Amino acid sequence: EYKKAFLKAAKSVKNSLGQQGSVTFESYLKYESFRLPEEEPAVQTARLAIEKQGGQPELTIANGGLDANWMTAHGYPAVTLGCGQQDIHTTSETLIIDEYLKACQIGLLLATATESA
Repeated sequence: EYKKAFLKAAKSVKNSLGQQGSVTFESYLKYESFRLPEEEPAVQTARLAIEKQGGQPELTIANGGLDANWMTAHGYPAVTLGCGQQDIHTTSETLIIDEYLKACQIGLLLATATESA
């Protein structure tokens, strides 16, 4: 849809010589997508850390590029944790501070645990 809109816009305007613009689309892979199984130790460790902080883990797909994409692609399975963000990358983006602080505690637990979270 967006490609059609750009092409239409480029053809809809002419300069003083009657020339129209053009649009070229290029794409490339910026990061590798991945999905970890629920049995993956990284998933289980994160789940346990969340539960230890009184949370309820929610396994879901995150559509975006994060450090975990690079790490997992290079053999280091990694999970991503929500941190209270709402309406990400929009003009309505907000952060729920309490959720952010909980995520910080979970991250600290994961970073400093000597055994499984």
